[in-house]
Amino acid sequence: MPANPELTAARDLVYQGVGRNVLQFQRLELLLKRLLAWHQSTYTPETLEEDLTKRLEAQDKKTLGMLAGDLFTKVILKARPVGPADNAPPDLLSIRFGITTSEAATHEVWQAQLKALVEERNQLVHTSLLNWDLDTHEGCQAILTELDAQRERIRIEWENAKRCHEAFIQGLEQMHEDLTNGNMERFTVQDTET
Repeated sequence: MPANPELTAARDLVYQGVGRNVLQFQRLELLLKRLLAWHQSTYTPETLEEDLTKRLEAQDKKTLGMLAGDLFTKVILKARPVGPADNAPPDLLSIRFGITTSEAATHEVWQAQLKALVEERNQLVHTSLLNWDLDTHEGCQAILTELDAQRERIRIEWENAKRCHEAFIQGLEQMHEDLTNGNMERFTVQDTET
């Protein structure tokens, strides 16, 4: 039986949509790895860059689910983080970056949204082709609609993580400027409220 060119084209669009979403999930995962790698650190001015690189490498093997869980226990917090980085010797500089949500409900909603997105990612990667109707044009259209909606949810979470990352980078830049200028009294716990 010859292939239906319209159905083949519709399937190709589905496969492209899957590829786009997988790439967007990977982009989100990389951003979460940076946030978690760099949210706290102890270093000397000479070892800052090396320490940040090592912390990023330590996140490499973590799954998106692990990263999402860690994000809400280490970076996005219900209460303001206080004090130096964990296990920081008193003679070294340390940073701790956290974002305090204004309400516990906000924290829980954001955490639930990211957890649901992780489940969507796992379903997309591991089981979607088993459950999708790729044998009809209508089935392919329904999948494309679902993929478009999913891509929007990924974009929203990526934007949330990007705002956190940008706040962290601004804090690092300010800290570097203060160190360069010898202005040590400005150092306080970095806190951003959402």
